[in-house]
Amino acid sequence: MAGLMWTLEEALIIVRELEAGLIGWHVALAGGVLHKGKSDHDLDLVFFPRDSTNIQLGDLYRGLHYYGLTRTHTEVDMLTHWRSKGSSDFKHVEVWATADDRRVDVIIVS
Repeated sequence: MAGLMWTLEEALIIVRELEAGLIGWHVALAGGVLHKGKSDHDLDLVFFPRDSTNIQLGDLYRGLHYYGLTRTHTEVDMLTHWRSKGSSDFKHVEVWATADDRRVDVIIVS
């Protein structure tokens, strides 16, 4: 991925659009863009269900695709990578990319 910079202003636009368009999910900003106002690496977004008794990942994935994002690394890919580095972290993280090849880390809390 190209590694183009993310700014806080861009992140807020995306968060607001996703929050308004996703069915059954909330979205929150995290990571470097939130803390420093920019990132040369990625945009960290946290997704959590509006109703934890009715989690529909399909609705989340359809919404992300509709917004123009494409998944490049699955949860399993990320866990495998972390294990190879000696980490026992087990949170649900996927890597997605925008149409202009910017990285979005999708963190799913269920």
